Amino acid sequence: NITAGGTGKTPVTIELLRSFQFASPGLLTRGHGRSTDDLVIASGAGEIPPIELTGDEAQLYLRSVCAPIAIFADRYTAGLELLADFPCRILFLDDGFQHLQLARDFDLVLIDALNPFGYGYLLPLGRLREPLPGLVRASAFLITHSDEVPSTRALQAILHRHNPYAPVFQAATRPGMWRDSEGHSFELTHFKDAVALAFCGLGNPESFWRSLRSIGIAPIDRQEYGDHHRYPPAEVRRLARHAIEVGADVLLTTAKDSVNLPPGFESLIAPLRLYWLEIRIEIDGHDELVRFINKNLNA
Repeated sequence: NITAGGTGKTPVTIELLRSFQFASPGLLTRGHGRSTDDLVIASGAGEIPPIELTGDEAQLYLRSVCAPIAIFADRYTAGLELLADFPCRILFLDDGFQHLQLARDFDLVLIDALNPFGYGYLLPLGRLREPLPGLVRASAFLITHSDEVPSTRALQAILHRHNPYAPVFQAATRPGMWRDSEGHSFELTHFKDAVALAFCGLGNPESFWRSLRSIGIAPIDRQEYGDHHRYPPAEVRRLARHAIEVGADVLLTTAKDSVNLPPGFESLIAPLRLYWLEIRIEIDGHDELVRFINKNLNA
């Protein structure tokens, strides 16, 4: 990202990890929000380390993709340790565009079509992490939420102005299915007529509300929390009590929020039940993008 949060980085990374299974991929991530600074390596198979050691995004990767992951602020050291344990042929950096300490072969920069340049100001006034001329380092661009704007032509023109060589791809976020803590899955329309309270802690909460609208769900109430929000038991109890007070009979949230709930949350919200929405990324020109990345890695 060139902006802070909300571009769809995690589902795109999951999609690319799946697409590069032929190259034995591994993932290097900082592990935002975890309670330790220690280096953690997880195999991507078998038992998943607790969220306190990994952070929420790493939990999603470990639950979605069978690929080894190294979690550490120093991605160079993390990469060496991962390669010592696993025969990875390609390493993905989760959110590494500004991690200039580590040389890389390819930079895919995600741009949110709904708020591409963070209001045009650097943090903290806006959401830009660095000035736009930094886009010249990009190998390719991926415009996310491209289906939610009338056209991306003006945005593509700006990207080409800063980097005339990097191709521009587009992607849409699609609801996938509902899941629960018992491993059951449900069709998207399953809760269409439910009286639901929906909540999320995302960098771009509007993306969840749009997903709900797209499948015909209008929650009776919505609650927003900060990005990467961890839900202590007392807060979950309050949320459930509030849901019952407003007449809700079900709680709906995101996959990212589901990993931030405390163990045993089911008893805290009883008699209510909670379900989370898994999403998928549709990349226009997916195969072309994979070939382009692979070609540059082998150049």
